[in-house]
Amino acid sequence: MRRLALVVGWLAAGAAFYLLFLLLDFYWNIVDWKPRWDGSAWLLFLGILAALAGIRSLARASRDRLTIGLSCIVCLALALAALYAFPPEPLVTGLFARQSSSPLWYRGLRVVLMTLPFVFLGATRRRASTGQARRP
Repeated sequence: MRRLALVVGWLAAGAAFYLLFLLLDFYWNIVDWKPRWDGSAWLLFLGILAALAGIRSLARASRDRLTIGLSCIVCLALALAALYAFPPEPLVTGLFARQSSSPLWYRGLRVVLMTLPFVFLGATRRRASTGQARRP
């Protein structure tokens, strides 16, 4: 039962984390780069932080091969999605004509935040392999 809960947790947390970044990108960057610092953006930021906290907890709780393997797949998918979206958006004409791409700081921060789950997982695995893991 614990393994099933961890599997569902990893899938839900990874999907929520990605979806929140996608919504923030859509909100700020769908047609042109226009960041808005209103309640919706702050709510998305809080959701991203909550998903990161959940992923950190899941990384600490994952101990068996199935959940560790699945967590690696989820973390890899998030990192690859971030790297795929890293290049600047092309400046085109037509329906979705862009005057400017999103700035490098935004794209870089998105990559850093979306690779944090790998950092959490690696730190937890390292701590567990050296015997420093906390016992429940």
